[in-house]
Amino acid sequence: MERYVDVMKQAVELVKTMQEGIAHIQTQLNEGQFEQSIVLFQDVMTAYAALQRSVTPVLTELKEDEVTPQFEKLAQPLELVVSGYEQKEYGRVKEVIQFTLLPYLQKMEQSLSEAFAPYIVS
Repeated sequence: MERYVDVMKQAVELVKTMQEGIAHIQTQLNEGQFEQSIVLFQDVMTAYAALQRSVTPVLTELKEDEVTPQFEKLAQPLELVVSGYEQKEYGRVKEVIQFTLLPYLQKMEQSLSEAFAPYIVS
């Protein structure tokens, strides 16, 4: 499991960075900077894909069944945000981010931290 320690640490940090990015997207949306927020959201989507790709083997080896379903839960609001952007429904995007996406990201961070805690020494 030692070979995955860096992946575990980086995964937790990546989720925190995703939260910061989403919070900044909220600010951009509130300021009417819709196009700029799309670019940042693309980065969040890339981070999500990288997170899922890198953490899946670790979770499999840990036999961790609690975190894996959360990737699916997190995918749903991400897809809703994409749909909202495509339809230029920025109010809907803000709503999904505030009430669904950010809480799911916080839950993901907590779950990863708990799953990896025995292996990560801060």
